[in-house]
Amino acid sequence: MLHRCASARRPLVAVGLLLLAISGCYPYDRHVTLAYDVPAGSGPRFNGNEVPVVIADFLDGRPDRRVIGRLSSAVVVSSPDITADNEPGVWIADAIRKELDHERYAASTSDDPAPPGVYGIEGTVIKAFSNAAGHYTADVVFEARVKRDGQTLLVKRYSGHGDKGGMVQGAPEMMGEALSAALSHAIDPFVVDFHGIVTGGSAPAGGTTGGTPSATAP
Repeated sequence: MLHRCASARRPLVAVGLLLLAISGCYPYDRHVTLAYDVPAGSGPRFNGNEVPVVIADFLDGRPDRRVIGRLSSAVVVSSPDITADNEPGVWIADAIRKELDHERYAASTSDDPAPPGVYGIEGTVIKAFSNAAGHYTADVVFEARVKRDGQTLLVKRYSGHGDKGGMVQGAPEMMGEALSAALSHAIDPFVVDFHGIVTGGSAPAGGTTGGTPSATAP
């Protein structure tokens, strides 16, 4: 009797999934909170000697500021857009702060300009997007500008790609993890360039990582 009841419910489940597909409904959350932590096991490469750095929230230069990703599904006809609970520009600025703190700089975020003699970092979000179609991937691109006492010391575009592997149905938080991985790959060369500036190295005043001209926005 129980076996027959279970068998009878299977067509109902199939019908429910079919109705979701026809209507384009997606039964899971369509939003994700962007988070960032310094990758585990990565020790400091530099000694920032507690040099103060002020980081401003990055401007959002993306064509569509609402969507952070798209989640495809074999069940759903239309791929639902995924939005972020927090601002990508704030997310990137705070991630840079964490990475510079990790490198023993005295980094902080502020809406106010950096005081005299203090390095200031600002920038623009060019791309922050995750796609889930078979597996979770993400790309982050930002332009960073480093200034001190009114002088621009660096203008450069940085990009990173993240891949979290296999698809898990109904887990948009995996998109957040892919975006975090992509941001880590983008920030890594920026930290190297910034440390080069502080220590008197020859960090470029223009250019890109990944071969995308900094003067050309997608």
